[in-house]
Amino acid sequence: MTKIDMYGMIAPIVMPRLSKKEFSLYLFGTFRLEKRDGNSTSLVRLQRRKVELLFAYLVLHPEPNGHAREKIAALFWGDTTDEQARTSLRTHLAVLRKALGEGALTTTRGRIELNPDLKLHVDVWEFLRLRVGSPETAIDFYHAALLADVDDEWVETERARLRSLYVESLLRVTQQLRSQSEYDRAMDLARKAIQVDPANETAYQHLMFCEMVRGNRVNALKRYDECEQALRDQCAVVPSAETQALYHWIKQTPATFAPNAARTTNLPIPLSSFVGREKELAQIKSILMGTRLLTLVGAGGSGKTRLSIQVSMELMNTFRDGVWWVELANLSNAALVPQAVAKALNIAEVAHLTMTETLVQILGSKQMLLILDNCEHLLAASAQLVNELIRHCPDLKILTTSREPLNVAREAVWQVSTMTVPNELLTRTQLLMGYEGVRLFVERARAVNPNFALTDDNALDVIEICQRLDGIPLAIELAAARTQVLSARQIAARLDNRFSLLTSGNRTALARQQTLRALIDWSYDLLSEIERIILRRLAVFQGGWTLQAAEAVVGDQGQINVPQVLSQLVNKSLIYAEQDHVGDTRYNFLDTIRHYAHEKLDESGEEEILQARHRDWFISFAELADAQTRTAEQLLWLSRLELEHNNLRAALEYSRQQAQKDNNVSTIRLAAALGRFWGLRGYWSEGRAWLAPALECNLCTAAHAKALLGLAELVSWQESYTISQPIYEASLSIGRMLGDKWSIACASTHSLIVEDDDAKCQAMFDEGLSIAQEMKDFWLTAMAFQRMSISTLRRGQDATTLLEQGLAYARQTGDRWLISSALNNLGEILRSQQDYVRVAPLYEEALAIQRVLDDKSGIISSLHNLGHVALRQGDPAHASALFKESLALNREHGRKRGMAECWAGLAGVAAARRLPVYAAKLLGAADALFVEIKTTMDPADRFEFDHNATMTRQQITEDEFYRAWEEGRVMTLDQTSELAMTI
Repeated sequence: MTKIDMYGMIAPIVMPRLSKKEFSLYLFGTFRLEKRDGNSTSLVRLQRRKVELLFAYLVLHPEPNGHAREKIAALFWGDTTDEQARTSLRTHLAVLRKALGEGALTTTRGRIELNPDLKLHVDVWEFLRLRVGSPETAIDFYHAALLADVDDEWVETERARLRSLYVESLLRVTQQLRSQSEYDRAMDLARKAIQVDPANETAYQHLMFCEMVRGNRVNALKRYDECEQALRDQCAVVPSAETQALYHWIKQTPATFAPNAARTTNLPIPLSSFVGREKELAQIKSILMGTRLLTLVGAGGSGKTRLSIQVSMELMNTFRDGVWWVELANLSNAALVPQAVAKALNIAEVAHLTMTETLVQILGSKQMLLILDNCEHLLAASAQLVNELIRHCPDLKILTTSREPLNVAREAVWQVSTMTVPNELLTRTQLLMGYEGVRLFVERARAVNPNFALTDDNALDVIEICQRLDGIPLAIELAAARTQVLSARQIAARLDNRFSLLTSGNRTALARQQTLRALIDWSYDLLSEIERIILRRLAVFQGGWTLQAAEAVVGDQGQINVPQVLSQLVNKSLIYAEQDHVGDTRYNFLDTIRHYAHEKLDESGEEEILQARHRDWFISFAELADAQTRTAEQLLWLSRLELEHNNLRAALEYSRQQAQKDNNVSTIRLAAALGRFWGLRGYWSEGRAWLAPALECNLCTAAHAKALLGLAELVSWQESYTISQPIYEASLSIGRMLGDKWSIACASTHSLIVEDDDAKCQAMFDEGLSIAQEMKDFWLTAMAFQRMSISTLRRGQDATTLLEQGLAYARQTGDRWLISSALNNLGEILRSQQDYVRVAPLYEEALAIQRVLDDKSGIISSLHNLGHVALRQGDPAHASALFKESLALNREHGRKRGMAECWAGLAGVAAARRLPVYAAKLLGAADALFVEIKTTMDPADRFEFDHNATMTRQQITEDEFYRAWEEGRVMTLDQTSELAMTI
């Protein structure tokens, strides 16, 4: 038999043998204890509130070795003398024994615990036991907050934890009910979540979706208004981009739309209604159910993407592990196709495996649908990846869209046809609306011109437009957009002039492509000369652009009113504008228009000039962003760099092509500016590939020194400081030759981390600090103190003053990464001094910052450190959860040192739970891995390792200890990690 402790961990329980009496304890709401003897049940009154709370605390905090009497006495009677507190504890324990029976409590060697044989049923235990596997049952136990009439601090902490788990369970069940189309029940649970957590945005999203699919568009929009008000009142924030996108989707989608499921997926929210193609939808779904790989093939603008979204939405219920969307349109480097898939699926890079091998390993057991959209410009790379996935992942289905087949074995191909259009001059508008092409034109025309209507007067013109455009959806939409300024008759007249040469040719696939090209030619001809120039020049961007970038790259140094031209192009549906998640307006092309514009750019002879401008702008942008990532604006600029990553990659690629002309100057300069971004956001391998040329070039510039510094940082994060040390030294050497103070300060303070000689360390620190203070650079100053403190700690000396000074300077910079690093390092000192009370807030603050920044390396360290704190504070269940989360991240990223540290921590948990053989195996495995990777533990971790070993030795003989230790030393990484995850 098992029970689940308050942290959701499994803890063993011996089958009840104490007595025939059985107790039931209810802690949700107000305290209530019942005793059942045979068929009768009676209420047990414990006389005093503190007796109830003492019992509740022991129930909610089970410990294998019990609680120290001093800790319990201080917790409940901390406002009295020690003697009075001990007396009060004895008195209250006596009351509890009398009520429960003499054997209900075990008190040995100054420790207290509930007898595990006590027949006790607790509503909180049941809630925690059921919430993982049966959350729909678990939520019934939570009828009110934990001990709702008590305001003790420890109760508040547990109340908040359980409240959070309850809301999480409510939302999980809500998602399940949505996937089963049980929208009324889903809405009831979402409302309950809001009652407990009034600003829970996810709950409001569920309500909006459910209202919409039930046909209550007005109510769905009201739920958005309520969400907006709650977030403003409770958190002083606006709804997230996802919620706003859902809001706009609801506004633009007919109330009759009701997808079959709402499973976990990253499918784009359709921003326009789906028109027609009911027969095609049914056929495509049928084919996809009978094959592993289906490619939707058609001309640009034929509606492949929108069709694939609709198919996927209607099949979401079919796939256990969801439906996942990968957009390839903005990717220009074929080698990064696997990385794009991994990013969409949130799969981390694993050391010693290619990304394709990683995908095969993780997706091998998944039952899911993967959609790759816009493969045509990356055909070979897409085909290669798809082939590997289909071969090795038996339950994976793949839907791709492309302008031509992938030509992969077992590929089924569906030719996306044009929309149906009238083939005769019908005059009854009711009949006309039965044709998909006409219906699409009318709906899109109304979107830009609410007064537009299909009438007897314009019916023939609309028919002609749809016929001449061959029913191609994008072409029809572009034509419909012109109804804002032109009548249907005027549009039809212009089409007559432009398409006369195309009507006599064979109507092959190529002709359909030319028809679309003709329409875009026509749209292009309608532009003014300056609009044409800007449209073609904008094709130099990859993945969109901002106004500032457009002005710098395509604006001829202020001679063109770029904002006005962009606005005109948006109005004419040749580009679109949207607000990105950092609040900036971002522009982009539809994919077909981008290809068309690029052809025009190529014909103009301007491409080389525009690529050079593009590179120069993004070098300046990256250098500015790099500086800002060391300030309070860090998160904003990291997000901007993420948005511009494809543009930055394009600029790097062009720089590499020009390397012989400029001796790699541009490549090194741009890569140097991106090193910090690549490091913080986990693009370690990609960053190292771009920075690696810095090892071989002979530029001897400040950018060269900085590039080497960035490379060294990436190497140290992925491998070790020892391996990165020669690169730091190379950077320092260039800095000295140039007299570049910033490079000298950075490289010297980084280099001292692996230096063992006290005098040399002091000299390096003094030099770096002196330069930083001379430059009045708080960031450099903080970094100098931080690096010196790490070195000092590793040499076994007190670094408290160094760290406190470093933290003070870090806070002045506003660099949250630097602040979190300082907090963590200060915590290491306190932990090495066994000051676990003061250290916890430091680690927790660091972890909160690291989660916001998505700083994987920092998160791993803080979770591990907090695990040791929890273990030393008598909470092995919480420690186990922390160590395991850190271990999982270490395994994802292939970080062996982190794995060994977590094994050692979980050995302490095993010892606390009196599992000494497991503990000794983990300790032996950790020690062997430290030896293998040629590294040593930090002082605080060394102390914990030795303490855990001592605890383990006290529970078994020396022979048993060393036998288990040696067994652990020969276990594989996977074997050891799997053992650790069972603790």
